[in-house]
Amino acid sequence: ILIFKLHRHLLQQSWTNPTSNGVGLMLDFVSPDEIREYYLKNAQQFEPIERVSFLRIGLQFAGPGGEDMKRIVAESVLRKLDEGGEFTMLAFFYSDVRRAKDFRDTRVSRKDVEGFYSPETIKYLFDTLKEGEVSPIVKDGQTLNIFKMDEKIDQKKDTFEEAQIKIRNMLENKYR
Repeated sequence: ILIFKLHRHLLQQSWTNPTSNGVGLMLDFVSPDEIREYYLKNAQQFEPIERVSFLRIGLQFAGPGGEDMKRIVAESVLRKLDEGGEFTMLAFFYSDVRRAKDFRDTRVSRKDVEGFYSPETIKYLFDTLKEGEVSPIVKDGQTLNIFKMDEKIDQKKDTFEEAQIKIRNMLENKYR
């Protein structure tokens, strides 16, 4: 019984304080060199991630008279949203842009939307519009748009110091 208790105590000490120069029972110790090597070989895992998901009501127009008519429709849609209208239903009903009707802007990066929106609109979506917020009418080329931001993912790059704990845990679990 004493040997069992001693063994249990030593294991518990090695689990609760694995970095100490204590009992040395951890067989799954990961050296700092291994952690650094993993970080350098798998740098893409620690790169920043910037993605957004948004809904859009897109109204295309042709010519100055067409823009005025579509602006009237867009203002009407904004009033319906203010009165509690469902954005998804309004987008499906009023949008005459296929990308807006198909809800294709889910977890997209800046690069993903480069060919579809102007740089000003992309900057507005990624830098200004907040989660849950509905935009005013945004003119982008030959379309008037109303955006609703659903989700923003803005994960910064993990430095080696931030990533080493995750890497150590992952490698120790692998050894176990």
